[in-house]
Amino acid sequence: MEEIFMQRALVDLLSSIPTRPARQQLQLWRVQKEQRRRTSTLLHSLGRRVTAAQAKRLDVLDLSYPVLCEIRGSASSDDKFRRALQEHGVRSKPLREKLVAIVKIGNG
Repeated sequence: MEEIFMQRALVDLLSSIPTRPARQQLQLWRVQKEQRRRTSTLLHSLGRRVTAAQAKRLDVLDLSYPVLCEIRGSASSDDKFRRALQEHGVRSKPLREKLVAIVKIGNG
């Protein structure tokens, strides 16, 4: 008898968990897979000096390696590159310094 009550409680618990429609879940998985691919590409482009969390942040800001090279090319000095990165949303000073060291004029 106790087993029946436990099963009923489990069914009630599982039925209370919100679920997504299958298409919405598949779309969410595709988006997550694409985000992981872009982050992996950034990590590969920038080398091991940038962490996965920093690469993910750059991806969220839509700053790919070619975009970083373009920003670097338009900046005439390291200080202007730092300011441009900050204007694009890179608030972390250590990350800005890493990017200044990694992305040099002529790369890309």
